[in-house]
Amino acid sequence: MIKIKVTSHLCKWADHQQQFLSILQYHSHQLPLGPMPVDKPPKYPPRVNYAPKTRQFYWCQYPKDAHLPEFWKIRPVIVISRKNKLHGAVTIVPCTSQDQTGNRWAFPLEYSIDGQPGWAICDKISTVAVSRLTPNKGGIRRQSPEEFNEMIKIVLGWLPKAW
Repeated sequence: MIKIKVTSHLCKWADHQQQFLSILQYHSHQLPLGPMPVDKPPKYPPRVNYAPKTRQFYWCQYPKDAHLPEFWKIRPVIVISRKNKLHGAVTIVPCTSQDQTGNRWAFPLEYSIDGQPGWAICDKISTVAVSRLTPNKGGIRRQSPEEFNEMIKIVLGWLPKAW
Protein backbone atom coordinates (compact mmCIF):
# COMPACT_ATOMS: atom_id res chain seq x y z
CA MET A 1 0.00 0.00 0.00
CA ILE A 2 2.76 2.44 0.90
CA LYS A 3 4.72 1.56 -2.23
CA ILE A 4 1.70 2.36 -4.37
CA LYS A 5 1.32 5.77 -2.71
CA VAL A 6 4.99 6.63 -3.15
CA THR A 7 4.95 5.46 -6.77
CA SER A 8 1.85 7.49 -7.58
CA HIS A 9 3.39 10.58 -5.97
CA LEU A 10 6.59 10.08 -7.96
CA CYS A 11 4.59 9.72 -11.17
CA LYS A 12 2.67 12.91 -10.42
CA TRP A 13 5.94 14.71 -9.61
CA ALA A 14 7.50 13.49 -12.88
CA ASP A 15 4.44 14.67 -14.84
CA HIS A 16 4.61 18.10 -13.18
CA GLN A 17 8.34 18.33 -13.85
CA GLN A 18 7.81 17.47 -17.53
CA GLN A 19 5.00 20.04 -17.81
CA PHE A 20 7.19 22.67 -16.16
CA LEU A 21 10.09 21.96 -18.53
CA SER A 22 7.75 22.11 -21.54
CA ILE A 23 6.39 25.48 -20.44
CA LEU A 24 9.89 26.76 -19.73
CA GLN A 25 11.13 25.64 -23.15
CA TYR A 26 8.15 27.25 -24.86
CA HIS A 27 8.72 30.61 -23.16
CA SER A 28 12.52 30.58 -23.32
CA HIS A 29 13.55 31.34 -26.90
CA GLN A 30 17.04 32.66 -26.09
CA LEU A 31 18.27 29.90 -23.79
CA PRO A 32 17.67 26.45 -25.24
CA LEU A 33 17.20 23.83 -22.56
CA GLY A 34 19.13 20.66 -23.05
CA PRO A 35 18.80 17.42 -21.21
CA MET A 36 19.04 17.64 -17.44
CA PRO A 37 22.56 16.79 -16.22
CA VAL A 38 22.78 13.28 -14.85
CA ASP A 39 26.21 13.36 -13.23
CA LYS A 40 27.28 15.62 -10.40
CA PRO A 41 30.12 18.02 -11.14
CA PRO A 42 33.52 16.87 -9.91
CA LYS A 43 34.76 17.75 -6.43
CA TYR A 44 38.21 19.33 -6.36
CA PRO A 45 40.63 19.46 -3.44
CA PRO A 46 41.21 22.88 -1.86
CA ARG A 47 44.30 24.89 -2.83
CA VAL A 48 44.53 26.38 0.64
CA ASN A 49 45.71 24.67 3.81
CA TYR A 50 43.21 26.19 6.23
CA ALA A 51 39.55 27.16 6.14
CA PRO A 52 39.22 30.75 4.88
CA LYS A 53 38.41 33.39 7.48
CA THR A 54 36.19 36.42 7.26
CA ARG A 55 37.98 39.51 5.83
CA GLN A 56 40.66 37.50 3.99
CA PHE A 57 41.64 38.27 0.38
CA TYR A 58 42.04 35.42 -2.10
CA TRP A 59 42.15 34.94 -5.85
CA CYS A 60 39.05 33.13 -7.08
CA GLN A 61 38.85 31.06 -10.25
CA TYR A 62 35.34 31.76 -11.50
CA PRO A 63 33.78 29.29 -13.98
CA LYS A 64 34.88 29.66 -17.59
CA ASP A 65 31.39 28.87 -18.90
CA ALA A 66 29.83 31.97 -17.33
CA HIS A 67 27.12 34.00 -19.06
CA LEU A 68 27.93 37.70 -19.24
CA PRO A 69 27.59 39.80 -17.07
CA GLU A 70 28.65 37.02 -14.65
CA PHE A 71 32.25 37.00 -13.50
CA TRP A 72 34.32 34.52 -15.49
CA LYS A 73 38.04 34.90 -14.89
CA ILE A 74 40.46 34.72 -12.00
CA ARG A 75 39.92 37.76 -9.78
CA PRO A 76 40.51 38.88 -6.20
CA VAL A 77 37.73 38.38 -3.67
CA ILE A 78 37.05 39.08 -0.01
CA VAL A 79 35.54 36.36 2.18
CA ILE A 80 32.47 37.62 4.06
CA SER A 81 30.99 34.36 5.40
CA ARG A 82 31.61 33.04 8.90
CA LYS A 83 32.33 29.54 10.19
CA ASN A 84 33.86 28.38 6.90
CA LYS A 85 35.15 24.85 6.35
CA LEU A 86 38.14 23.78 4.28
CA HIS A 87 36.04 21.46 2.10
CA GLY A 88 32.92 23.64 2.04
CA ALA A 89 31.74 26.83 0.39
CA VAL A 90 32.34 30.50 1.20
CA THR A 91 30.44 33.69 0.47
CA ILE A 92 32.59 36.31 -1.22
CA VAL A 93 32.59 39.84 -2.56
CA PRO A 94 34.47 40.10 -5.88
CA CYS A 95 37.02 42.86 -6.41
CA THR A 96 38.34 44.69 -9.45
CA SER A 97 41.07 47.14 -10.38
CA GLN A 98 38.79 48.88 -12.91
CA ASP A 99 37.73 52.32 -11.75
CA GLN A 100 34.26 52.15 -10.18
CA THR A 101 33.77 55.86 -9.47
CA GLY A 102 30.05 56.55 -9.75
CA ASN A 103 29.02 52.96 -8.90
CA ARG A 104 27.15 53.32 -5.63
CA TRP A 105 27.59 49.59 -4.90
CA ALA A 106 31.39 49.65 -5.23
CA PHE A 107 33.63 50.21 -2.22
CA PRO A 108 37.19 51.60 -2.60
CA LEU A 109 39.75 49.34 -0.94
CA GLU A 110 42.93 50.21 0.91
CA TYR A 111 44.39 47.04 -0.66
CA SER A 112 45.78 47.50 -4.15
CA ILE A 113 45.30 44.90 -6.87
CA ASP A 114 48.48 44.37 -8.87
CA GLY A 115 49.60 47.88 -7.91
CA GLN A 116 46.29 49.47 -8.98
CA PRO A 117 43.58 50.86 -6.68
CA GLY A 118 41.09 48.13 -5.80
CA TRP A 119 37.32 48.16 -5.54
CA ALA A 120 34.94 45.67 -3.91
CA ILE A 121 31.83 45.12 -6.05
CA CYS A 122 29.26 44.84 -3.25
CA ASP A 123 26.22 44.02 -5.40
CA LYS A 124 27.82 40.86 -6.84
CA ILE A 125 28.19 38.69 -3.74
CA SER A 126 28.31 34.98 -4.50
CA THR A 127 29.02 31.61 -2.93
CA VAL A 128 31.82 29.45 -4.30
CA ALA A 129 33.64 26.27 -3.30
CA VAL A 130 36.79 26.80 -1.26
CA SER A 131 38.61 24.81 -3.96
CA ARG A 132 38.21 27.88 -6.26
CA LEU A 133 40.33 30.03 -3.91
CA THR A 134 44.08 30.53 -4.16
CA PRO A 135 46.15 32.63 -1.75
CA ASN A 136 48.09 35.62 -3.03
CA LYS A 137 51.80 34.97 -3.75
CA GLY A 138 52.74 37.27 -0.86
CA GLY A 139 50.51 35.36 1.56
CA ILE A 140 46.93 35.78 2.69
CA ARG A 141 46.07 39.39 3.44
CA ARG A 142 43.25 40.39 5.74
CA GLN A 143 41.04 43.46 5.50
CA SER A 144 40.99 45.72 8.55
CA PRO A 145 37.86 45.41 10.73
CA GLU A 146 37.03 49.10 10.15
CA GLU A 147 37.26 48.81 6.36
CA PHE A 148 35.32 45.52 6.42
CA ASN A 149 32.50 47.06 8.46
CA GLU A 150 32.19 49.97 6.01
CA MET A 151 32.12 47.57 3.06
CA ILE A 152 29.50 45.35 4.72
CA LYS A 153 27.24 48.39 5.16
CA ILE A 154 27.18 48.72 1.36
CA VAL A 155 26.57 44.97 0.90
CA LEU A 156 23.66 45.11 3.36
CA GLY A 157 22.31 48.23 1.66
CA TRP A 158 22.09 46.31 -1.60
CA LEU A 159 20.20 43.36 -0.08
CA PRO A 160 16.39 43.55 0.18
CA LYS A 161 14.92 44.76 3.45
CA ALA A 162 12.69 42.62 5.64
CA TRP A 163 8.97 43.29 5.16
